[in-house]
Amino acid sequence: MFRFLKQDLLWTNAHVRTPAQFLLWSWMVALAFTQLSLARELGRHALLPWEAKGRPVSPRQVRRVMPTLLLQLGTPTRPCQPRGKALGRAKGFHPKSAQRHPIVYKTRNKQETSKTAPST
Repeated sequence: MFRFLKQDLLWTNAHVRTPAQFLLWSWMVALAFTQLSLARELGRHALLPWEAKGRPVSPRQVRRVMPTLLLQLGTPTRPCQPRGKALGRAKGFHPKSAQRHPIVYKTRNKQETSKTAPST
């Protein structure tokens, strides 16, 4: 499951700045995985001809079928309306720069340096 979450749902590829943001991203990935598990039966009907029909459908196979399923289901919202050109940032607005952290250098172990043979 973790391999699927990391590779297919991009769980660890989120570029967030705080642990709280990563927690929200983790919840979003968990919700996406829940949707895939609930759509398992719908994914069974759209298997490719060479895939076994008797086996349970994997989350990866359901993920492949999801765009087709979502198009068939539709959406309860109305389509977006074009609103013209955006104004951009307000004049004089200067966003805060990202918090910087000091670089952590790893030192060598003292045992490694003492194991080397003394030069003669």
